[in-house]
Amino acid sequence: MSQYLNKLVEDRQSAYHAAKAKMDEAAAESRDLSAEEREFVDRTFAELDEKRALIDTLIAAEKREAEIAESMRGLENVARPVESRQAAPSSDADILREIISGERRGYTFGVETRDVLTSSSNAPVPTTFSAQVLDQARMVGPMIDPSVVSFINTSGGEPFTLPSLATWSTAAIKGEGEAIAESDPGFGTTTLNAYKASLLIQVSPEMVADSNVNITTFLSEQAGNAFGTGINAWLTTGTGTVQPTGVVTSAAAGVTGGTATATRGTGYFTADDVIDLVYSLDGGARTLPGFAVMGSGSAIAALRKLKTANGDYVFVPTLAPGTPDTILGSYRLIENPAMAAPGSGAVSLVAGDLKSYFVRSAGGLQVSQSADYAFANDLITLKFIWRVDGALPQTSHIKKFTGGTA
Repeated sequence: MSQYLNKLVEDRQSAYHAAKAKMDEAAAESRDLSAEEREFVDRTFAELDEKRALIDTLIAAEKREAEIAESMRGLENVARPVESRQAAPSSDADILREIISGERRGYTFGVETRDVLTSSSNAPVPTTFSAQVLDQARMVGPMIDPSVVSFINTSGGEPFTLPSLATWSTAAIKGEGEAIAESDPGFGTTTLNAYKASLLIQVSPEMVADSNVNITTFLSEQAGNAFGTGINAWLTTGTGTVQPTGVVTSAAAGVTGGTATATRGTGYFTADDVIDLVYSLDGGARTLPGFAVMGSGSAIAALRKLKTANGDYVFVPTLAPGTPDTILGSYRLIENPAMAAPGSGAVSLVAGDLKSYFVRSAGGLQVSQSADYAFANDLITLKFIWRVDGALPQTSHIKKFTGGTA
């Protein structure tokens, strides 16, 4: 690990302990944070998030470089004879330029994720255009992140059925010679469709002609941000009628907060509420590898300031690079901007095995162009289409916290 990365980790640890000391001091004096202290704590937590994002980026870059080096091992000095060389296949950047210039009408880029190792997080390696779009999208939308949810790629958009258990088999004590009753599990099904998320992006011929413009990076960032924001919102709170069924919509009822008090704002949760939410799921669900707690930025800010009856903070920041922040000592914490802020009747937290939520990507990322749509403005219009759906077949695997009344 680089010295710079080590320094970032050390700086993050020091910043956290400084903020914790301020909160401990106020708690010891049985008072709220002063305006100055609250500003310091909020600013420090923001710095923690910034350093965490930078640490994750550096670790991913180091991992990617190691994978490339491993794949090229033994080939460093191999040269192909000139006479045996064939024309290299078009790169994604070349394909995009061909689409923009009109040499191609359109193209479908496969949306794929792959495991590098058995311990891999399923994170896509962004070497292709579609992977770059997905990589950008998951930065702004955790419900598109294959390390958070389960991803299914299909070649077409026909209805796709997932099984689920509605009832479980049960055992019974029987006496000698007494007939043993049959106890079969009850099965249910959930159908995944393919809703069409789409957008138009316009580029100028000058941008395409300028060789110093990285057209792949530019378009992947624009499309990735658009898809990440929109699709993540549908996969979070979608109604399931003309859009995916969001995880919040599907999650089972877990805990409802109490009425507002002098120390708890309307719709906010206490440390006990968070504990009750986590333990409202059975032990089997809590041991699943995808178990996590997810909330909006404002919900996580509130979580960071909560203490249990023993005086322990609910929030536990990671002190090791490459590992997630946790709550209650062991449960992964995920920020989702599409979730509601704490409020009366608002679902501000969900807890459970998020890998039980399935996201279906159908047919890949479609890109096509029209030189006629904005002909008078001398602009080339690119159309992006990504067909997706999402559902939670096993609704008992995720539960939600709903804010109480005023």
